[in-house]
Amino acid sequence: MRVALIISAFLVGTIVAPLVWNVQTSRAADDTLITSFSDDNVTAAIQAAGATDVSISKTSSGSKFAAYVYAGRKYRAYFHDCTGDECLGLQLSALFSGAKVPLEAINEYNQRRAGGKATRYSETSFGSNRFVTAIHGVSASNLAFEVANHFTLTDLLLDQLRGDQLISMRAAPPPAAFSDHNGMMTVQGRPRPLVGVTPSIPPGLDPASVNILR
Repeated sequence: MRVALIISAFLVGTIVAPLVWNVQTSRAADDTLITSFSDDNVTAAIQAAGATDVSISKTSSGSKFAAYVYAGRKYRAYFHDCTGDECLGLQLSALFSGAKVPLEAINEYNQRRAGGKATRYSETSFGSNRFVTAIHGVSASNLAFEVANHFTLTDLLLDQLRGDQLISMRAAPPPAAFSDHNGMMTVQGRPRPLVGVTPSIPPGLDPASVNILR
């Protein structure tokens, strides 16, 4: 009996120990503290959240941003409060044009969704935004969750506008999913083409960053 227990303990130890080591090393890598945003750590977070086609570029005025695609939609992450290549602020943004969305609908979303920020740029242009700061540090995994949460918040904004019949939709491909470590947030990317009015890009917004509601 004792021999059997010793053998069992040995087998459990040899099987479980590597698993625990892998989890711990993975967690240590994910929880690397970010004290400023750079091209590399922002790109890594965006890719970890499931986005593709990530590239770093600059606006005509010289402001740096990351462009990326998730579930068929175009997103940007604008770097703010920068000293050289290191920045303390990151604005996650998704822009849309081609639907008449009243200010009341934008205000209603902002009241219901404290984690997100909807902005109305013109009668037919609006955006979904989320701001992240590295002033007190943020882990690499949490930065990826912030990016993923912005996907969810953007979906919620579009869902509300659809519910209000301010925008409409056609058939969509299957959704993609991403959940946070607590299971509290699930991203379902639903790239649904929309039917709206003639797009109108207000001054100051890059047309290449805007999702046209068709």
